[in-house]
Amino acid sequence: MCSVWEAKKIKEKFGLLTITPGIRKTKGRDDQKRVATVKSALKNKVDYFVVGRPIIHQKNYLKAAEEILSSGKDR
Repeated sequence: MCSVWEAKKIKEKFGLLTITPGIRKTKGRDDQKRVATVKSALKNKVDYFVVGRPIIHQKNYLKAAEEILSSGKDR
């Protein structure tokens, strides 16, 4: 597990799969310092990413997940 910002270097140097937490729909104010968007995760070649609070803090989990995933489509 690593941040989005280290994923590309880890993959290039060690060839490992990367899992990154802290994915948000948009980058903005947050209680975590090292958050990133889906678009940033895909750009940095992340294999898997974790989205927690942006989904579970919404009433409609499925809609929240779809919105986050679709925010990375126009990369």
